[in-house]
Amino acid sequence: MTIFYSFFLVIEPLRLWLGFAGNLKERVPDLAGCFLFTLFPQMFTCFYYMGWQPFLGNGYTLPFEVALNSAYCILLIPELYFCYMSAQAIIKSQAASFFLTLGAVSSDEGILQAEQAEMDWNEGLSRAA
Repeated sequence: MTIFYSFFLVIEPLRLWLGFAGNLKERVPDLAGCFLFTLFPQMFTCFYYMGWQPFLGNGYTLPFEVALNSAYCILLIPELYFCYMSAQAIIKSQAASFFLTLGAVSSDEGILQAEQAEMDWNEGLSRAA
């Protein structure tokens, strides 16, 4: 039981910081870290304190723990949904901007190749004269 509390105290600030920084900087790895830390350690810890304690042989669950962790789970479930949706939107946005830059690079390369061909043509003409 003490292990769950210490694990919660270490992971929770890290999870919140990853979600905050991932949203502000639009970084997909930070949002993925927030999503995974919410899904795996936090949801299981919430369910453990909400009602799994008697079944695992570690004591009993107080009504206050059930109420508190139920409210916490109610807040975690929409957080999971919104974290997933924001990561998906950022991935689509970054993919679109990546393909737009590819188009700009390819057109710039075409212009550079045309200029190089023109310089080669002019150089060939000046040598012939």
